[in-house]
Amino acid sequence: MTTNNQTLDSSSRSKHSLFEKNVKPNNSSLGESDKNVSLVEEASRAQYLAERYRLEFVDMERFQLDANLFRSIPAELMFRYGFVPHRREGETLVVVVADPTDIPMLDELSLLLENPIKVTVGSASAIQALLQKNQGSQRALEDATESFRLLKETKGEECAR
Repeated sequence: MTTNNQTLDSSSRSKHSLFEKNVKPNNSSLGESDKNVSLVEEASRAQYLAERYRLEFVDMERFQLDANLFRSIPAELMFRYGFVPHRREGETLVVVVADPTDIPMLDELSLLLENPIKVTVGSASAIQALLQKNQGSQRALEDATESFRLLKETKGEECAR
């Protein structure tokens, strides 16, 4: 049995060297096909990190968001710390992050959420895409709720007259 600080076994080492050969540094001006390759590489990197640190890998393509859990956490916090809530395990909040090695960030997040957290790993761009998609949906829901509340208050005032 190896620990996280010991050297990688041979299968992990070969995956790691394949990973290192295929990952390009900061590709900010990629063509569409290069972006797709980059997303695959990013998912491979997330899988590698999960395996390396013996954490659960979350395939964000198949991820089922818990809407109530998502709404219970401020969107600003999720964007700032780059995570999405996955599930609760008792008092522990299970979150999906791209970088499970950022221990100070994870400690700070646990303090801010006032909950112990358990880390799972997903790709950064998929996490950001999910946050952006759901932030828009959340805004629409809040706007609709606010409109409904105002309409209800207006009708209540009319009935009181």
